[in-house]
Amino acid sequence: MIISRSLWIVWLLGVTCAALPAQWDYMNAVSLSTVPTPNQITVGPDKALWFTTQGPAVGRMTAAGAVTEYTYSATSGGGGITAGPDGALWFTIDSGEIGRITTAGKITTYAVPAANSQPGWIAAGSDKALWFTESGANQIGRITTAGVFTEYPLPATNSSPTVIVAGPDGALWFIYSYQPIIGRITTSGTVTEYALPFNLGGAVSIAAGPDGALWFPTDITVGIIGRITTTGTISQYSAPHLFASSITSGPDGALWLTDVGGFVARMTTTGAFTEYPVAAAGIPWSVTAGPDGALWFTEQFTPQGSGSISGALACGLGMSLSYGNGTLTLDFDLSVMTPATWTAWLVTGRGETPLWSKPVRATHPPRSFTLKESVPAQGNVGVLSALSTSAGSFMCTDFQMVSTGGSGASAEELRREVVRSGLALALP
Repeated sequence: MIISRSLWIVWLLGVTCAALPAQWDYMNAVSLSTVPTPNQITVGPDKALWFTTQGPAVGRMTAAGAVTEYTYSATSGGGGITAGPDGALWFTIDSGEIGRITTAGKITTYAVPAANSQPGWIAAGSDKALWFTESGANQIGRITTAGVFTEYPLPATNSSPTVIVAGPDGALWFIYSYQPIIGRITTSGTVTEYALPFNLGGAVSIAAGPDGALWFPTDITVGIIGRITTTGTISQYSAPHLFASSITSGPDGALWLTDVGGFVARMTTTGAFTEYPVAAAGIPWSVTAGPDGALWFTEQFTPQGSGSISGALACGLGMSLSYGNGTLTLDFDLSVMTPATWTAWLVTGRGETPLWSKPVRATHPPRSFTLKESVPAQGNVGVLSALSTSAGSFMCTDFQMVSTGGSGASAEELRREVVRSGLALALP
């Protein structure tokens, strides 16, 4: 399972990375620790970050980047991990076991009853048990904190369930690898399936959103993020160039995703989508919201080693531009976890013009702003907007361009102008 996934990632990068456009957005993510090929990550009851690896070990990392590794006896590595109702962490082991680790590092393992179960992700249910997917056995499994198993076969044959999460309705929600279906299972074992519209493709991850719905990115050929209510109503939002591997609800009230093309992405519940390149130049794999207002994500195959864990304060501008009748309209979905300075510049072929620089309070969930500027027709114009600390360090930026009609600067000339201006510090 691990080998095939790694090969798939390498193939995907070779096919897709060259197709990505020049990326002019930025988020200040810092790679804190190099660790052996980390998989899934979550926050433990001790407020530390806990993660599985592709080897038989579970890792713990403090917010300062100090890592402790706890090994266990198994022939393969771990997959999903979650905080349990008993004050311990519970995780899946690819070879067919469920593991439990205390915050002191004591590990106990339980063999899944089904043969070739291949447990994937795991979530704590509203019934105080742990629920997990069995991709090899086409089942959803349940284990109590005392180690008692129950398994539920799924209606869709050969569907290979993967990611499972606790929903806001007390049920568990999950996705299939080989079927365009979202599944729901109650804590009594009743399964309901919701077929996705054809143009959505299949889901690759799922998370409970801040709005009481479930959100899921779709497969690599589609570039869409879907939303499903607890009654099964599905809607969709465009996420261009997205090659997602995981999704989580962020501390700022937006959805955050990892993109195996080397990005972390932000989607607000109103559909504003932004992607940021990551610091370690690896393959972002799993993301979680930390207890400190930051996002934490694992990266595989980094230049520094086999993997790393990075953190970034949740921050986003969600800017989009439109132009008509001599007016440039700027729409924002701004969120930031700490007080900041919000600055913007108008970029034209003649240089940069400051638009504003003003303090903003910590703002979450995302707040929408619409601002207008009178701008004569002059070809392409751009806006660079940034949120920065009191010391002047950029936390996140967004740079967008729009055509105003008429003759003027090309898009490439605007990019060169930003670099010449010295504002390139705000860009990757």
